[in-house]
Amino acid sequence: MNETFFISGIIPLHFRADGFRILYACISAFLWFISFIFTKKYYSVSHTARIFTLGAVMGVFFSDHIITTFIFFEAMSLCSYFMVIDNKDPSSMKAGETYLSYAIIGGLSILMGIFLLNNILGEGNLHFESIYSASLLLENKTILYLPGGLLLFGFTAKAGLFPLHTWVYRTYAVSPEPNCALLSGILSKTGIFGIIIISRNLFPQNMEWSLFLLILASISALWGSFLALTSECFKKTLAFSSVSQIGFVVIAIALHGLIGEALAGQAILVLMMNHSIIKFLLFLCAGIVFINTGKSNLEEIRGFGRGKPFFFLLFTIAALSISAIPLFSGFIGKTLLHKNLLEGILILQQSLSIQVFLHEPFFQIFDLIFIVSSALTMAYMLKLFIILFLEKNDVEKEKETKVKYIGSLPILSLTLTGIILPLFGIFPFLLDYLTGAALGFFGNFNTVYNLQYYTLANISSLLIPALLGVFFYVIFIKVLNIHKIKKSHIIDLQNLLYIPIIKILYLFLLMIMRFFSSLPDWLVRLSLKTFLKTRKKFYIPGNFLSAHYALFFPEDKTGKRGSLNTEVIGGFSLNLLLVGGGICLFLVYVFIASLFF
Repeated sequence: MNETFFISGIIPLHFRADGFRILYACISAFLWFISFIFTKKYYSVSHTARIFTLGAVMGVFFSDHIITTFIFFEAMSLCSYFMVIDNKDPSSMKAGETYLSYAIIGGLSILMGIFLLNNILGEGNLHFESIYSASLLLENKTILYLPGGLLLFGFTAKAGLFPLHTWVYRTYAVSPEPNCALLSGILSKTGIFGIIIISRNLFPQNMEWSLFLLILASISALWGSFLALTSECFKKTLAFSSVSQIGFVVIAIALHGLIGEALAGQAILVLMMNHSIIKFLLFLCAGIVFINTGKSNLEEIRGFGRGKPFFFLLFTIAALSISAIPLFSGFIGKTLLHKNLLEGILILQQSLSIQVFLHEPFFQIFDLIFIVSSALTMAYMLKLFIILFLEKNDVEKEKETKVKYIGSLPILSLTLTGIILPLFGIFPFLLDYLTGAALGFFGNFNTVYNLQYYTLANISSLLIPALLGVFFYVIFIKVLNIHKIKKSHIIDLQNLLYIPIIKILYLFLLMIMRFFSSLPDWLVRLSLKTFLKTRKKFYIPGNFLSAHYALFFPEDKTGKRGSLNTEVIGGFSLNLLLVGGGICLFLVYVFIASLFF
């Protein structure tokens, strides 16, 4: 099925229903339904935001026009904000502020990219296929890097790819677990959807763009898995794991740009599906732990899984799959990715344009990063497994957790979800069938590669990282105790880099605002001393910032006005509101101009 739909109105909306879109719409609806069952039993959260978010997610996946994608993407960001702050405690509100900041800045970046793209490609060339056709006709394709980079920035922020990943662990650590399951399993894929659209349609077979994506995604895969190993919080471990696994998905997208074959499209689809289901299950496992203990710190939940066979089975299936162990769907995805990676490295080594800057041995580092990242994935999942099921807790705590820890309906729903992973692993032709129906989204591919997944070469290539992961666990956790080292102030890019940059920009803009707000005062004083030539003292109004001091310098608890160190944080919500108001005024202007000019 490949149908196009058009809804006319003030803002025309363009949709398409093809294999990929229908597949991910079904996955989204299914996981949303399972989450609703889990949430209804254990959480008193508002479902309104979740329902509206699902509608916006469907709008993103079915969109066939970049403006339609942007409209539903922003609606999804706004609705999902209320999922982040569902607990409505100070930590949730703070995380929501960070989430909203990324959403607004990312949205503005996408909007600016759309404006530039429309100017470069011309009116009416913002359908996905039109973007593809128009970009091929451009002689100077370097002018696409700026709009492409702005679009990539916005979609990467939603996907949680390095370096725009700092909202992920802040948000997932404080949001209800069913909401985290949807944020990681589904909403991050809308960002992946945007990255695919850019790479597939704007930069097809572009080696420089693909190499940039490959470098960015490789860092994300490695850095995220390392942070997951060092984390002491269950939910933060899963959050860092999401950063890493999203990195693997984007690696596949980069390789598709290099190779342009159906095999690369298969890898993208299988990795996306695996991450959606696996991370969904793992976050609901974290929800089961939190419901029964009220804890998420790994030191405080030791031994929780002892004597709980269903929880053991559910967690083990997800852990083995994400670790790419044979007979689970994660093995199929990593096998496809590794085959594409080796072929992509060969293409990069043979490219004369790339070798001008980099030598051939450099590209082998991507294979090394893949192996190390996969090994670290095994290591942090082994850490969680040992803590939950092998280590013992206090006798009192064990007695508290021996009560019925999960209801019958959630058991049934989670079983239906968890059985998918070994089913696809044992019968990989099912995955081949699904990906074959969805490959048209990535190009004109009519067939898929029917690989022999369970060959000695494929099994050994992924069992080596698994064994290396056991070694990493022993060295980093048992010997070095790296997870107990205080390191948040060193590795937190938001506090280390982003906030200082924002403060510097704020100071710079403050100086400009003070100059322009004082300019009328200077002009009046100049006229008094020149044209009027008077010595009388006239009342001269103060500048804007002085007159509206209270707006920019909020009072603290003592009633005193804040300094620059507190104004950036304390007045941040006001600044976001002002930015949003400016966007609305601009859109009104664009709308009026389109009607009368």
